[in-house]
Amino acid sequence: MGDSARSPLPTTLLELWITQSRRSWLQVTLLVGFAFVLLLVGTATLDGVLPTFTTDDWRFYLLGPAMLMYLLAIQPHLRRLRDRAIEVFKPLLATDDETFEAMVGEAYQLNYGLEWMAFGLGLLFGVLLDAPWGDPFSWLRLYRLLVVALGFGLLGLLVYGALLGRKLFSRLQRQPLQLNIFNPRGLEPIAQWSQGIALAILGVITLSSLFLPSRLLHRPEPLIVFTTLGVVALAVFFLTLLDTHRVMRAAKYEALRKVRRYLWAAYQTLPEEPPSSPPDPTMLAEPRALDEDKAEPPDPWIPAPAVASFWTWTTYEKRIQEAPEWPYTTNILRQLGASFLLPTLIWVARGVLTSAIMQALSLSQ
Repeated sequence: MGDSARSPLPTTLLELWITQSRRSWLQVTLLVGFAFVLLLVGTATLDGVLPTFTTDDWRFYLLGPAMLMYLLAIQPHLRRLRDRAIEVFKPLLATDDETFEAMVGEAYQLNYGLEWMAFGLGLLFGVLLDAPWGDPFSWLRLYRLLVVALGFGLLGLLVYGALLGRKLFSRLQRQPLQLNIFNPRGLEPIAQWSQGIALAILGVITLSSLFLPSRLLHRPEPLIVFTTLGVVALAVFFLTLLDTHRVMRAAKYEALRKVRRYLWAAYQTLPEEPPSSPPDPTMLAEPRALDEDKAEPPDPWIPAPAVASFWTWTTYEKRIQEAPEWPYTTNILRQLGASFLLPTLIWVARGVLTSAIMQALSLSQ
């Protein structure tokens, strides 16, 4: 399922468009970028301003093609992350491939109408953001409006895909899962997919910080857009993991409830005078089921009654209390934090570098 061709899920609008073009993702990405660069040159020529283009002008107008190429190029990577996150549920659900794929297909309810709506809302937001009303008509103005609207349209599809993925994982996690609370790394691909979506949104901010001219970085519009995208990225990351957190926490507290039953029973058998030293909690016997009179699968972390001492159950209780309740790791949080800081660092570095260059030029004169 890591290969998109094996995925039981229906193709999205964007994947359908790429398939109908009979080109690979890389080819389509390069063709789109090349076409919009040619369109930029053509519109600037029609307006008669191409010979007067400065470095800042080129940077400003090339942001659109760069953004479209970026949002297209990351799609296969995000799909691979999603399919890998889906794959982790197969051993947790303990079902055969056919039943599992039918379960995933039923949970993943792709709606082309809603996709078009998400794309349209993104287009509308881009048009409203660019605010073409009141400005004199020019071909460059029309070009800029087109690329900004298409860029936010692709962002709308990205956010819709994140919401659809969250709904998929939420439904899968409502099934009875065989979780190992001491080894939650099996759920880490879900956090990696969620991180991938958040980093993709934050990448828009980083790319804009690289391309936007310095004079525009101090205006309120970029700050409003960057803040909105940052909030959306954080919301996508944590909201998509909220159901996973609930499942992990429920499994943890269920394990605590079972252990404390044995801890209380062991406490009742303690002698009046406690031993001088506790027994070695690592010396555990073979596992058994919680209730011998019930046909339940054995819990791998429950020792046999012969060594179910008060100290042993206290050790187990402590281990369970220390078990994580979120699927992400410190490294994932570190990468997410660095992605938030990167646009700010670029912004500050560009300002310092520009000031240094301007000061050097003034001194040379």
